[in-house]
Amino acid sequence: MRRVDLYIGEKRRNMLSFRTHSRFRTPPNGKIQAMLDSLTPAQNIQVTITKMPRRQDSRQTIARLMRQDDGLKAGLRRAQEHRRKMAVVRIRGGRPFKMPQKRTLVARVEEGATWTMPYFPQFRNDLASVSEFLDIKPA
Repeated sequence: MRRVDLYIGEKRRNMLSFRTHSRFRTPPNGKIQAMLDSLTPAQNIQVTITKMPRRQDSRQTIARLMRQDDGLKAGLRRAQEHRRKMAVVRIRGGRPFKMPQKRTLVARVEEGATWTMPYFPQFRNDLASVSEFLDIKPA
């Protein structure tokens, strides 16, 4: 556990302290924990978004998990190759400079979206943190 102290003024009685610890977050569902424990590495799972998360962090986590789908990976790879070929080159500092372009948003976090991805233990914490918004089944 880590304690973070914020001092206001010079007196200690005006100190604000709060704790950042995993026990203060809402724990994942026990059923989800048991299901994640039963999965083997590289096993395909089918994930469906059942409820839209309000927090931006949760939406970003789900989008990161969606990008593990093979179809989305292929689309991202094609878009990256297209950007590389069609790059706009300007002169900057006497040298050619490729102007940066916005990345492609292939993974759209919407209610009802479904994707298949391989399960690896590295994804366990991400899946557990957004499990209230997802329906996870072995594929």
